[in-house]
Amino acid sequence: RAAGRDELADKEAAEVAILQDYLPAQRAEADVQAVVDRIATEVGATSPADLKILMPKVMAELKGKAEGRLIQQIVKARLGG
Repeated sequence: RAAGRDELADKEAAEVAILQDYLPAQRAEADVQAVVDRIATEVGATSPADLKILMPKVMAELKGKAEGRLIQQIVKARLGG
């Protein structure tokens, strides 16, 4: 839009809206936090050293339901890392 190509930007925005209909809905940050907390409690993860134990379990449950970056950020915060 900054280049004055509003028609092209509008077309691409419409394409993005169509594609988003086919993508799975992403879970809210609070939902991801709840899953991380539950799994961390189940496996007894309490320190940054437990990242290799906790991360695969959380990713397995949330695969396709939340962004990996968000999951990693929440897991690291939970473990104090």
